[in-house]
Amino acid sequence: MVDGIEHAARWGRPHVVEVTAGDHLVAVGARYRGTRPLLGAVDTPVTVQADERVVVHARNGFFNHQPFTITTSSPR
Repeated sequence: MVDGIEHAARWGRPHVVEVTAGDHLVAVGARYRGTRPLLGAVDTPVTVQADERVVVHARNGFFNHQPFTITTSSPR
């Protein structure tokens, strides 16, 4: 989810979302078949500079009920 808009992605595969420069809220979660809420999602602020590419990595918590953690990097 980027700025409150969901983007369906596949587990273990890269997913590209283009955004404008500025501050954004990113959340990653899981939705199991038959469930409506996005599970484990916590908003994480991400700032993107003009002409910058930011790579966001999401990892599930150690225990399945823990929220995802999000880290970012800017490849050159």
